[in-house]
Amino acid sequence: MNKYYKIRKIQNAWSLSLLAIVMICLGSCSGTEGPAGPVGPAGPQGPVGTAGPQGPAGSANVLYSNWTKAGTWIKTNQFGTDRFYFDITNVNRLTQAVLDQGVVLMYAKLETENNQVRQLPIRVYALFTEDIIDFTLTVNRIRVWSVPVRGPQTPIQPSPNHEFRYVIIPGGQAGRISYEKLTYAEAKDMFQIPD
Repeated sequence: MNKYYKIRKIQNAWSLSLLAIVMICLGSCSGTEGPAGPVGPAGPQGPVGTAGPQGPAGSANVLYSNWTKAGTWIKTNQFGTDRFYFDITNVNRLTQAVLDQGVVLMYAKLETENNQVRQLPIRVYALFTEDIIDFTLTVNRIRVWSVPVRGPQTPIQPSPNHEFRYVIIPGGQAGRISYEKLTYAEAKDMFQIPD
């Protein structure tokens, strides 16, 4: 027998044997996957990222007033209904731009309700009366209204000790959230308003 032929035969035998071993190993690797192993240790801290873009404007442009006592309410009759009002004047930041694009919030601290603070408009119940307290806006002026909806024939003038406070949110700030149900505590926190 040729020497090269013997070597070739041995090589073929080894190749077939190796192929058989690989096939057996691959066949034995099939089956269901085992459970996940434990989580490894945390890796090292990565590099500091680049600064992101500047966020939207904060509450720097929001204006708020001090608490203002109503004092003497003025009685008037509109559409056959007696009502009372008082004005907060010289509200210089209450511009036409704010009226067109901003938001004005009014909060009341009512003597008849143990000075609990609520956002206007509100219904006020006292003895046998029910009033709605609301407000209207014009440039540089806020008018607070008290409209009796139930009670004696002659309406009772609201307390001069009721206190009111406004928050003016310019148009750039106003579109971001709904302010309709914003409590006084939430407004104080959001706009950093001191008591």
